[in-house]
Amino acid sequence: MKITILLFFLTYSTFHTNGQETIQPPQRLSTDAAKSDFRSLILTLREYHPALHEFVEEKTLEGTADSILHTIRDSISELQLHQLVRIYLARIGCGHTVAIPSEASYAYFRADYAFIPFDIYYVEGKMYIKELHVDGMDELTGAELIAIEQKPVTEIIQELKQIQPRDGWQESFIDYNIQDNFRTYYRFLYGHKPTYEVEYKQKGNTGKIILPAETTLPQKEEKRQLPDTTRWKLTKEFTHAELYQFKRDSKWNMLRVKSFNTRTFKKTYKAIFKEIDETGADHLVVDLRGNGGGYFPNGNYFLRYFMREKFSYHFYESDRKKSKDVLQPESKNALTKFLFALIPDRKDKQGYRTNSLTYKPIRKHAFNGSVFVLTNGGTFSMASSVASYLKHKTAAQFIGTETGGGDEGSNGILMSWFVLPASQIRVMIPFFHVDHAFPGVEKGRGVLPHVAIDYSIDDLLQQKDKELEYIETWISK
Repeated sequence: MKITILLFFLTYSTFHTNGQETIQPPQRLSTDAAKSDFRSLILTLREYHPALHEFVEEKTLEGTADSILHTIRDSISELQLHQLVRIYLARIGCGHTVAIPSEASYAYFRADYAFIPFDIYYVEGKMYIKELHVDGMDELTGAELIAIEQKPVTEIIQELKQIQPRDGWQESFIDYNIQDNFRTYYRFLYGHKPTYEVEYKQKGNTGKIILPAETTLPQKEEKRQLPDTTRWKLTKEFTHAELYQFKRDSKWNMLRVKSFNTRTFKKTYKAIFKEIDETGADHLVVDLRGNGGGYFPNGNYFLRYFMREKFSYHFYESDRKKSKDVLQPESKNALTKFLFALIPDRKDKQGYRTNSLTYKPIRKHAFNGSVFVLTNGGTFSMASSVASYLKHKTAAQFIGTETGGGDEGSNGILMSWFVLPASQIRVMIPFFHVDHAFPGVEKGRGVLPHVAIDYSIDDLLQQKDKELEYIETWISK
């Protein structure tokens, strides 16, 4: 299952300074062109999407489409159409069905890099300044945002929520993305300016300030807080995984899995679980917070070290005839798609072709102790699938917040781009629906924790790791 292409990562991979080249912004779209693009998207989703009406009735989605088409009464910019497309896609309840602007827009952004100059914390429906990318302004860290460019933050939050994809109806993925990708989404909604007027509240006082746009791309840094090195010792480190040992009790290990996206996973997991086995650890903390998913054989291979019996991975696709050359598959999907064609499938009563893969437990260096899993809204796609299997097929205890990915399954595995003809806006469309087939799962929700952890703005400013603090308290009992 592939990770949704989060716009934060697109920002860092695509928005570069590009010399002094002058590139004009994309041209406005006529009323007819914008409507034609939107209708072509509707038809393509009907033909290709594996679970279009899983969380929204067909009539409801059609009503949303009609309402959006009715608002297009004049020429509009590409970013305005992009916003409307994202509002429509958000109603589907599929976190893997995502729209991003055209290549021309990204070229324009590269040539004219200018972003709102701060990151945010998003807590309990409020925004706070997390980090200001303006020299000499550190005193505003932690200030509550009241308005930006005279637009109330309450309205900005509402408009940000409208364009966020998610699995089902849960809010955790939306909240995580608003905080993690705020600057990108803000630009998509409102464009960019050389300066920003910001109204804020701090220590009971309100104020206003004019901030210059950030025009130098900052270096991409590790976004998640690292474990306290006075308590946890790093024993193994790989591209997408880190193994720690609790210094006061070596029977406790923590495995931080940052991604399931690498394809060189077997060697990594063999080394990690060999280390865990040889050190005699009885307790393992699996940290999946912020893990956006990745390659499904990676995640399922990981699960094999925890399972006591065979487990199956079910997925299906629509059997409707599909037009050729409409979608542009990601290049690395070609081999995967060929291999899927070799898997026996069957057509069910609803007209879907269903597939199932069965995995055997790995006996050598399997972990047989107690497992604690840390999750949050950034636990998505294959990471939420791993979390779901661990919760329903093992005795693992979950600590944190609801996963961003669906507990009952999600859409993914093979991803393709549909490019809207006139605007060239790109929409990612998944090919399969993954069904975990666990009984009693609450529809439209993520994997829920046994112990829910909430953060206040003071907790965040103090850079607390409350999930690990809970674990450390548990160890001390």
